[in-house]
Formats: sequence, structure tokens, C-alpha cells
Amino acid sequence: MYEIRDKSGIVKAKIWLAAHEIEPTALQQIYSMLSLPIIHPWLAIMPDVHMGIGATIGSVLPCDATLIPAAVGVDIGCGMCSVKTSLRRADIITHLPAIHRSIRQRIPMGFEHRHSGQMDDVKQFASKQVLEWLRDYDRNSGIADQLGTLGGGNHFIELQVDPDDTVWIMLHSGSRNIGKTLAETHMKIAKQWCKSHGEKPPPNLDFIEESSPEGKRYIDDMIFSMEFARQNRFVMMEVIKEIIADSFRGASFAPVINIHHNYASREQHYGKAVWVHRKGATRVKSDITGIIPGSMAESSYIVHGTDNAESFNSCSHGAGRKMSRRAAKESINLEKLRSQMQGIYSESLSRSVLDEAPDAYKDIESVMANQKDLVTIDTRLRPILNIKASG
Repeated sequence: MYEIRDKSGIVKAKIWLAAHEIEPTALQQIYSMLSLPIIHPWLAIMPDVHMGIGATIGSVLPCDATLIPAAVGVDIGCGMCSVKTSLRRADIITHLPAIHRSIRQRIPMGFEHRHSGQMDDVKQFASKQVLEWLRDYDRNSGIADQLGTLGGGNHFIELQVDPDDTVWIMLHSGSRNIGKTLAETHMKIAKQWCKSHGEKPPPNLDFIEESSPEGKRYIDDMIFSMEFARQNRFVMMEVIKEIIADSFRGASFAPVINIHHNYASREQHYGKAVWVHRKGATRVKSDITGIIPGSMAESSYIVHGTDNAESFNSCSHGAGRKMSRRAAKESINLEKLRSQMQGIYSESLSRSVLDEAPDAYKDIESVMANQKDLVTIDTRLRPILNIKASG
């Protein structure tokens, strides 16, 4: 970890990665964020950092009485779910094709939404609170049929095994189109708020005072999106558990581990209550479990925090991109991806997922090494089945 200080020697940022390892565009964004007068006491940058919209992905921004929609991101509440099962690799290995097909049949992916025949899963597994919330929400047209859907991009479903060959389920998804729509709406509102109050923040880092009507509405919409994202993951996880239980009578499942990595929460740090924005970052403590996924074909980790106050009890949200999606699709070879995925059952391997290949991401082992003072590893998980929206 190294620090960026101002001319007076005051710490402005703590970075868990060497400066030469940060892409120039991301480093430029970091310096733009440092010009914000509302950060208290410093900016924390995780080792999976890469360029985002306004704020870098892999950023932790504690702000005094203000909220920055772009420092949460456009997929509010995006995060991870993981469940340990009672099954062993040998129990399940020959059933992977059938499990893959069943998951694809019951969980819509990409731009797909649920149709009437699939809504029973939502009604069965979603909480009563979120179903009532969706009915009452004033922008709920078409939202309910997105609940329990995977989406695209870097979202995935995997079956994994730990060092004891015990099978785990892991999935990554967010708040779907409603989170994106609300995020983009509030980014525009923040821009107008700054303009009307004479504020001139860096590009796409417009902010809102928490006590303003605009700030209160953002908080409400962010909480809604986070709950939607959480329930979205829970519905999918329950569907997968049901598919596995139908194939393996007597299978049991540990409690769900769930984390967000795009959100803001009000926390106490260094003597002040601040809004901690985590964009592509996970909150962990010695009593809070975290999930750090790797890219396709690479390990994922279940972790606990070390109570590191300097990072505001945060860690990376994954490996972090090292290549843009466009560059990955233009330069990564499909045959190499298929070779890297040897031993992992997947029907998703086509040119459409080259932007998600391991070569498009940083090495997860290096990322973990750079944050060994932030987390302790509970277990390492290796994929045996991978499902992406494309393919």
C-alpha cells in the first residue's frame, strides 16, 4: 500500500497497488476524485482498480454529508451470493450438463425477462416485503419480471469446489435495468444540483447533500435498488438449490452468504459519520464475510476482514479488468479461452464472451496478495461449471 499526499503532507489517498500497475486513465480518475472537497479523511483504492464512469471501479470514497451517484455506479446493489452444499465433486460431476440445462431453462439471462410461466419462482422465493414494494413503487412497470434474472456482462452462475472437494454455488448479479435507470436519473439530478448551487466538481462526479430533497430521494432509491438486487440473487439461488435438491435427495445447504459491492452506507470513521461509497468494493470485517470472485476459469475466495481501518473495512470486489471489452474481443483468442476452461463444464464459450476471458482481467492471485492486510482467506473455490448469458 502506498499513499498520495498533498503539498502539506496530508494523506489524500491510500492505494493497495503500485502506481505503475494502475492504467493511466484510472490514475487520472483517481486524481480527479482527490480534487473533491467532500472526502473525509482520504480515498481508499483497492487492488482491482480500473477505469469507470466518473469514479474508478475499485474505489472507496467516504464523504462528509454528501452522496455521489457515480461513486456507487450504474448497477446499484450489484453483488455476490454463495452457498456451501453437502455434496462432493464426485457426486455431481456427471450431472453437470443436466444441471446447466435446468438452470438455463429456469433463470432468464441477458436481456431476457421472466414470462408468466416462470413467475412462480418469484412468488415462491421473493420476500413478501419486496413483492409489496414492487407493487407500490411508482416506476414498477416491467420490474417484477426482472426479479430472479441474471443479466449479462460479468454476471455469472458457477458451481465450485473447495480444497475438500465440497461443492459450492456462487452467482454474481445486480439490480438489473431498474438500478441502471435510477442511477442514471440521479447522476443527472446531481449534475443539476451542483449547477444550481454553484459547485463545479470533476466530470461525472456531481454530488448531492444528504439532507436535500434530492439527496433523500437518492437514498430511498438506492435502498430500494439494493433490496431488489439482493432479492434478485436470492430468487436465483433458491432456484438453483431446488434444481440440485431435485437431483440429489438429501442434499443440504448452508446459510447464504450475500454481499453488495456497489452501494453507499452511513458509517462512523475517524471521528465522523460519513457516507462510504463502495464502487466495485466490498465491506468486510472480522465478523463480516466477503466474497471475492476471480474471472472465468480462475479461483474465487470466501474471506473475512482484518478490521483494517485505513481501508474503511473494505476489500476488492474481484480481479478487476485490465483490458476494455472492445480490446478483449479484438485480441483474445477463442481457442485459448477454451483451453483455459478445460475441466470446467460450460456451454457459454463463444466469441461473445471473449471480453470475460481470464486474459481480460488481472490475475486474481496478485490481487489477493496485494490485499493480504485487508482480508484473511477462509477458503479458495475452483469452478467446475460456469454459466454466462452469452454463448
